[in-house]
Amino acid sequence: MQRATLLLAAGFAGESDRQGERIEATERARHLEGAPIPPPRRRKGGGGKKRREPLTPVVKEDTLSLVGRVVETFPSSTFKVELENGHTILASLAGRLRRFRIRITPGDDVDVELSPYDLTRGRITYRRQGRNA
Repeated sequence: MQRATLLLAAGFAGESDRQGERIEATERARHLEGAPIPPPRRRKGGGGKKRREPLTPVVKEDTLSLVGRVVETFPSSTFKVELENGHTILASLAGRLRRFRIRITPGDDVDVELSPYDLTRGRITYRRQGRNA
């Protein structure tokens, strides 16, 4: 009896029984409006995304930085560089210079990093704006 009055009051006299169930469910929800809302459920398992600290660039302090002048070019971006102290080394182009296609020609002034383990080889890290720039 109570169900029929809800159907008629809502204007669903000819609707199926499922509509009546929906109306009853909404009526029940209206009575529970003052009830406290439970916190959202957390998913089980610890496989969540781990937060990492932002990466900081690693500065290698064990290299020697010197200034030199390119004397000769070789294939595969290798150069013979005469350092300001008079020594001649074989230096290759750093990856950043290759990436941005910085052209280095004989006579250019360059910054070279040397490893303390092999003082005859180095890496060209910067092309100075000098004579041939």
